[in-house]
Amino acid sequence: TSSKNWGIWDNTQCIVNHQGESDYENFWVYFPKNPDSHYGEVGYRFRSYDNPTDGWHGEVVPGIIGAHHEPANVKLFGDPQPGWICYVDEREGYAYAKTFDLYEDATYPDDEASVAIYFNGSPKYMEVEVMGPVVELAPNGDNYSFTINWWTAKVNGPILNVNHIGAIARYAVQEDSLIKGTYGVFHFGTAQPVFLSESGEVIKNGQEYSISPLETFNLSDTTSIPHGTAKMELRVLNPDHELIGVLDSMTFIIDGIEDQVLSVAGQFELHQNYPNPFNPTTKIQYSIPKAENVNLKVYDILGREVLTLVNEEKSAGKYEVDFNASNLSSGVYFYKIQAGSFNQTKKLILIK
Repeated sequence: TSSKNWGIWDNTQCIVNHQGESDYENFWVYFPKNPDSHYGEVGYRFRSYDNPTDGWHGEVVPGIIGAHHEPANVKLFGDPQPGWICYVDEREGYAYAKTFDLYEDATYPDDEASVAIYFNGSPKYMEVEVMGPVVELAPNGDNYSFTINWWTAKVNGPILNVNHIGAIARYAVQEDSLIKGTYGVFHFGTAQPVFLSESGEVIKNGQEYSISPLETFNLSDTTSIPHGTAKMELRVLNPDHELIGVLDSMTFIIDGIEDQVLSVAGQFELHQNYPNPFNPTTKIQYSIPKAENVNLKVYDILGREVLTLVNEEKSAGKYEVDFNASNLSSGVYFYKIQAGSFNQTKKLILIK
């Protein structure tokens, strides 16, 4: 006789240790940190139902929240951006992901959480939860739909990104004469690097690789990068050689000077640094389609901030920044951009 508010919860119970062992550190859940999180800078809220806990949770790499089992009844709430969450058995190397749409200006349950991880103390298990928005349904019959896609593939974490093609454990980077990346692909078929001009025309197709959800896909492509290449897309095709989608991409910087507007940008994008690996300087290019406060920082492998490259309001355009690592040690670093609701992290390698 009256309208009611309804929401949809999707709960999956997951194991947190191998039989007879207490190897909780092998079972992780990852989701992307929202730069505009309702929970502030940390990007999540942690609720204990019993006693304080001694498990681990936080940013495993810049922009990615990770957690493994807490030996008590506790719950972690998050509002990831974009919409994905991924549970990984790190010892066996299998990832189980969920992807879902997010809705602007919608109301979500549990203080605006769209995902949650519940850690049960006895028996020990985790619940990986996805929540749909709260909607008002009319009296005497009404309905709404909320779709959650489930995916699985063989790959270890930390998981840096998930789309309907696969899970990315290592973004594509150029190392010497190779393009390398690590993925768990959700489909059978083939993967192929495709080299594009600035206008998006195909310049050259790279090697084809057989892919399967049952095997981690370690890209190590030796295709020579043709002159005029502005972007590489790692495309995935089904067994009938039909395009499923783009798993990953990387951008090649042709020219430019430090932090200068290169052209008008059509979308938010953080490009792969070039050269990579580098010693001691490299270039990082980013694009913003509208005026935003841009924050571009470099972190070490432990997630500690190393350097702020940009922290100011920028007008729409494509920008390029020089990064000088003369004072840093050789190793793997990450650079992360935040511009409005957009955030992205990529890896760079310093070799001295």
